[in-house]
Amino acid sequence: MAVTQNELITALTTFLSTNPVRLSVRHGLAAEVDPADLIVGEMLCATDTMQTWICTATGTVVELTGLNILGYYATSGALDTAHPTGTAGQIYLVGTSPTHYYTWSGAAWVDLGAMNDVSTFATTASVGARTYTEENYVTDDESVTASIDALDIQAKDSADDIVSLEAYFSTSDMTYYVNGATGSDSNDGLSSGNAFLTINKAISMIPSLLFHTYTINVAAGTYAEVLKLEAISGTGVINILGASSYATAGSYQITSAYFQRISPKLYIKGFEATNSSTSVTSFRFTSCDNIYVQYCESSGTSLYGFFAEFNTTGRLYGCGCSNASYAALVAKDCSQVSSYEWSEAGSGNARGLFCQTAAIIGKYSTQPQGTTAETANNGGTIV
Repeated sequence: MAVTQNELITALTTFLSTNPVRLSVRHGLAAEVDPADLIVGEMLCATDTMQTWICTATGTVVELTGLNILGYYATSGALDTAHPTGTAGQIYLVGTSPTHYYTWSGAAWVDLGAMNDVSTFATTASVGARTYTEENYVTDDESVTASIDALDIQAKDSADDIVSLEAYFSTSDMTYYVNGATGSDSNDGLSSGNAFLTINKAISMIPSLLFHTYTINVAAGTYAEVLKLEAISGTGVINILGASSYATAGSYQITSAYFQRISPKLYIKGFEATNSSTSVTSFRFTSCDNIYVQYCESSGTSLYGFFAEFNTTGRLYGCGCSNASYAALVAKDCSQVSSYEWSEAGSGNARGLFCQTAAIIGKYSTQPQGTTAETANNGGTIV
């Protein structure tokens, strides 16, 4: 539902001034800017045509057709001289580095806030120990919502709940360290001497939108954890690294691992899954675009050793599996998996390979063994 200009001003006033919230705003001539370049949380203003766009939390770029910016002045004095009085709801842009929004309050021109004025941001002291980026951050408690056509601008009002946008998208390559003997999840995890205690703590540092390489280096140890990572988009790389060989993977023990809806390349190396439940999968991948599993072993009593479903693609190299009550490796639901040179054929598996529902397993060299070596049905193919 469209809102009036005055309702929009009220929302922007709260959004840009009253609350500890700022958008990162780009501006320039219409011929020099491209709304398609915006990323989540950015606003764009064409200073000659006075058009304004915003990129919503879903990545959709929307033009703020209800926002009527009437002009631009170098200083607030120049605005006062040109327009000694105004009309409620009018907006002008004033200044550079940063540019501010000004609106008529009924008695004077009022500064709503800066596009990118880092001096007006909340400080670390004012928001507690939470981290944030100076140019982009939001808070968690809703204080105002303005519907602009299909766009909701939500301003937040609790400084206790400020969350860095770095939790949502990456800004650089990162490496984290985990040590089950000496680490602590209250550490920053950025060095081996200040490592996290658990692997899942390091996994939680991976942002939802990843364009860089995130590496997790895990020290030898027993980690009574079900590793879980889900809903990561982007073109980056995720490395979760344990042993450097299959022979030493037993020194890097986890319970099991589950990865779901992962778009970046996912590389998992050198872990032994020891779960002892016949209803649990040791390594499960659901809708993962590019997996590479190397030197990993499923040794406990599991239902499946390695399981790929719903269009998962990738390969297993140098792995091993024993005691899988259904199959060592399963591919189904249009998944495509390369099964390459297993380090150990294994024992106690009901099946070595199982493929169904239009999935494909491409095999090379040594493969996992079972009472039945391989089964393909319902359009599944093993080649």
